[in-house]
Amino acid sequence: DQKLFRSVATEQARVSSDYLLDVEVRDFQAEYAGAANVPVAHVTLVGRLVRIRDRKLLEVMTATATQPARENRLSAVAAAFEAAMREVALDLARRTAERAGQDQSAASANE
Repeated sequence: DQKLFRSVATEQARVSSDYLLDVEVRDFQAEYAGAANVPVAHVTLVGRLVRIRDRKLLEVMTATATQPARENRLSAVAAAFEAAMREVALDLARRTAERAGQDQSAASANE
């Protein structure tokens, strides 16, 4: 909903595209620090942006976020994970759009 991309599709959709973003989940856990009774949701994603035309790796981006739960209840921990995931996904999307834009500008300048 950020309008950063013209379209987004899964790799299995067999839609012609300029870039592939391979995403790896590195962290997705609730952490209890010390004597804390309330966990902190910790989410880390690693995105690898690949230009499809020549299969060149353009960028490796790591996005991480932590979000404390309001209380030690399943619904509150789930909400903390949702907030952390939203933050990480938005960060990765913005950085992907920026890097793809730089690549397209460089390609246009070389034509």
